[in-house]
Amino acid sequence: MKKYPKMKSLGVDWIGDVPEHWAVKRLKYIAAINKEALPETTDGDFEIQYIDIGNVTLGRLLEPPKPMLFKDAPSRARRIVKQNDTIVSTVRTYLKAIALIEDQSENLIASTGFAVVSPHNFLDHKFLFHLISSPRIIDRICALSVGVSYPSINSSDLANIEVWLPMDKSEQTAIAHYLDRKTAQIDQAISEKERLIELFREERQAIINHAVTKGIRAGVKMKPSGVEWIGDVPEGWVIVALKRRCSVIDCKHTTPIYSDEGIPIVSPGDLKPYTISLNGSRKITEEQFKDLTEGERMPSLGDIIYSRNASVGSAAFVDGKEAFCMGQDVCLIRSTHFEPVYLEALLNSHFVVEQLQSIMVGSTFKRINISQIKEFKLLVPSPQEQSEILVYMKSKTTQIDTAISGIQQEIALLQEYRQALIFEAVTGKIDVQT
Repeated sequence: MKKYPKMKSLGVDWIGDVPEHWAVKRLKYIAAINKEALPETTDGDFEIQYIDIGNVTLGRLLEPPKPMLFKDAPSRARRIVKQNDTIVSTVRTYLKAIALIEDQSENLIASTGFAVVSPHNFLDHKFLFHLISSPRIIDRICALSVGVSYPSINSSDLANIEVWLPMDKSEQTAIAHYLDRKTAQIDQAISEKERLIELFREERQAIINHAVTKGIRAGVKMKPSGVEWIGDVPEGWVIVALKRRCSVIDCKHTTPIYSDEGIPIVSPGDLKPYTISLNGSRKITEEQFKDLTEGERMPSLGDIIYSRNASVGSAAFVDGKEAFCMGQDVCLIRSTHFEPVYLEALLNSHFVVEQLQSIMVGSTFKRINISQIKEFKLLVPSPQEQSEILVYMKSKTTQIDTAISGIQQEIALLQEYRQALIFEAVTGKIDVQT
């Protein structure tokens, strides 16, 4: 693989050198931005295929577009997307939600949180996608974004970003094909490693499931649990309703005004089993924080945050390292009868998850209320046995977590290599035609 023989400086620091025969143009001169939108007068029974911000990550859709009637769609469902358009998130730009839409479906509609970039005829659509998703362009989008916790860029600023490209479409296509081939190989390697992580996580959860439903003591007498799918449980364990061992404290059912800076507010989207993510959470003022944490609603060390919607059933231990408050559709589960980490494991175990699933059978809206949570059945061993189980689980899961961490580092290196390769190709650092 050769470098182009002659390079030139563009006088744009963040771009650097490009091949001498390449041009620099503003994005708006090589593509149309948001050229079509659904009008407010659209027939309510018109069916759309909706793409929301949460459906997109860098390079791909996480889920297929969601079919819905226009009258049922959110007000932000307006941007018309055609085949071979690239959609670029203009809100929370640090999430890098950029994807090439090759779907041939009719009536694709994106959220107004996206800019829809449609290439002009002289531009290869795949080259445009690789260009926009290259590290330097993403960094530029983020640099031009306004706001701290919810940064956004307006469409005109996006349209005025300077980009570089060969004007010969065949050269654009050669670069796009090269990157398609190379990134597919890298993505396959990443996918295999992600599958390995999933297998490790399944093994991890299986260890936890067995420990909190069968115990770890050898030769202990068992008794029928009275729950068909769980079978026998240790004789000394009791089965009680959650409300007998824990208090459940709901969030305040008010929608705060978010701010760029302040104290994190945790919503269902910030929760996964065993994990509370504050990095991307919204922020509120100290005054609102005081209001939302009154009445024992302040999450404290040892509490469990539980999701009642979206990521419904996710339970995560509060480590007390950073103050935050509950947003809507989450609650606190607090107990003096359980070791907090043990309770976290129990709530995420199949013993509780199966109860949750049975409640939601047939429901089109995946949500659970406080009264239903209070009726969850819990398996309760003695405090001494809880401690023994915790020691056992920690020794077993630490080994798995270490293995997962190592694979995640390998994935990170592959992703870095992928981005570096895209940058080298779309800036002409390598001549892919030779």
